[in-house]
Amino acid sequence: AAYVLETLFRLLARRVPTVAVGADLARRYSGGTAPVLELTVSLVSESDVHSWSADTHDPDTAGPVELLSVGRLDPEKAPEMLLKALALLEKRTPGRYRLTIVGDGQLEGELRAEAKRFGDAVRFRGHVPNGPELFGLYRASDVFVHVARTEGLPQVLTEAQAAGLPIVATDVGGVRAGLGDGAEALLVPPNDPEALAVAITRVASDGDLRAVFRELGFARARTQTLERQAARVAAFISSSEVSGSGNAPEHRLPD
Repeated sequence: AAYVLETLFRLLARRVPTVAVGADLARRYSGGTAPVLELTVSLVSESDVHSWSADTHDPDTAGPVELLSVGRLDPEKAPEMLLKALALLEKRTPGRYRLTIVGDGQLEGELRAEAKRFGDAVRFRGHVPNGPELFGLYRASDVFVHVARTEGLPQVLTEAQAAGLPIVATDVGGVRAGLGDGAEALLVPPNDPEALAVAITRVASDGDLRAVFRELGFARARTQTLERQAARVAAFISSSEVSGSGNAPEHRLPD
């Protein structure tokens, strides 16, 4: 049923102006006579980026590196990779890393049972709504880890960049395009805990790399704020209404 709906939506997008989240979806929905707006979903405000850019920190060399993951605990998000990578990190540098998992889903019980062997090095926060508490978790962390098997362009990447967090993410869907073609984070193959552990170690141990990712991330986040994205959608709707059904080429407004 999902594949049938996807096909119908893509056919409809050939004639009707369409908003697509991320470059991957925008590419798949293009090709017709109607315009397509490539969008990033963002709940980060202009003021958030401004305040967070003035309040960043690096991992304490004497303390644990705080890893953060935010997302549904469902099979397509592959949250078990977090624990597999942490097990590898623990073998190499015991006590060096701690992991906070934000989100809920069908795998939560299984993950909690598996995580007991790590003691207090793994903390489950459940669902945390968008707002001060969630943003506080971003700002208290050192590395953001995203391990999905399939993805469009998750807003959590924008939130992490706005908070100055260096990112390690799986190279799936629109993630690469959403992170400057991979220049703004370390990307690894999906379902590869070894590559994930190596990338986390590299980011945690390389201050210069973290500084580069932080500055590139802030620059990207400033172009993807809630206010800017809302303005882009409004302009797209307005231009589509003016042109009727939209017999225009693919439509990507400048940031």
